[in-house]
Formats: sequence, structure tokens, C-alpha cells
Amino acid sequence: MANCIVKILELRSGATAIAAVDPGIITVDPLDTIEYVNETLQDAILLIAQAGILVGVNPGQGVPISPCRGGAGRRFTVDGAAASGTYEYQMLVTLGSGKRMFAIGASTPRIIIRPMTETA
Repeated sequence: MANCIVKILELRSGATAIAAVDPGIITVDPLDTIEYVNETLQDAILLIAQAGILVGVNPGQGVPISPCRGGAGRRFTVDGAAASGTYEYQMLVTLGSGKRMFAIGASTPRIIIRPMTETA
């Protein structure tokens, strides 16, 4: 089992800002852990459309991820029965200005689950 870390960021350029997740695409195996480290000043909300991807994350129910400020992030385990494939998710972030926006990654943030392989 591996631990993958995803940072939630507010990126500023002059008077404008965007929200981002880094890395935007992660590749994991069933039972791996994904740790979301929120480096913004306010809670972010994790949203995923499919059931059975991350343990404790249900479709249509936002899961808050509190700011870390140097501490550990919020961890989720990839469901051991998760089917291999690519799954998009959204991260709703409140910027320092109070404006809310969905974070971007390399494109739409994605979780890629590798197929389980049998060991001899």
C-alpha cells in the first residue's frame, strides 16, 4: 500500500487567484491512501460522483478538508473493491477573497485506479 499526497492550493497572480490541486492526476492501487493537504486558509470540499472509489466518500455528499497549516492532511483509502479506471472528482475551494471556485489540475482532477494483479 502506498500513500499519495495531493496539495490543495490558492495560486495568486496580482489581483487574481485560482484554486488548484497538485498533482492533478494521481495513479493508485486499491487500498492505497490518498492524503489531501489543504494549504489554503479555508475548508475545501471534496466531491466525487461515483460510489466505491474512496472509503467514506459518497456521491453527491461533499467531504470537508480543513486547512493543514503544516500538519497532516485528510486521508482516504481507495476502496479495495474499486474497479480499475479513471474517475474525475472536484475540489470546491474558498479563496482568500471569499470567492468560491472549483480547483483545476492538469485538466479536471482525476484518480486513476490500476487493475489488481495476481501475484504468483
